[in-house]
Amino acid sequence: MKSIEQINPSLLSRLRKLPAYFADRSIPFWKKAGVVVGLLYVISPVDAVSDFLPIIGWLDDLGVLTAMYFWLMRELGEYVRGKKNG
Repeated sequence: MKSIEQINPSLLSRLRKLPAYFADRSIPFWKKAGVVVGLLYVISPVDAVSDFLPIIGWLDDLGVLTAMYFWLMRELGEYVRGKKNG
């Protein structure tokens, strides 16, 4: 079985920057809140589509997780590049 580093090496390096991203005062609050709200939505029993509906109920969570993944990877990538250049 492949590890996360073998599948996507930049994923782990970006996720390691997440604590610094949240601690950085130059990052707007709304960007940090978006990550927290997205995670809370996925783990919350209150959804736009109930998880009690098989498959359909899980698709909204999957959609939120997918959107959060791409947005967060872009944000953390820009954050890492900005810190290296700045």
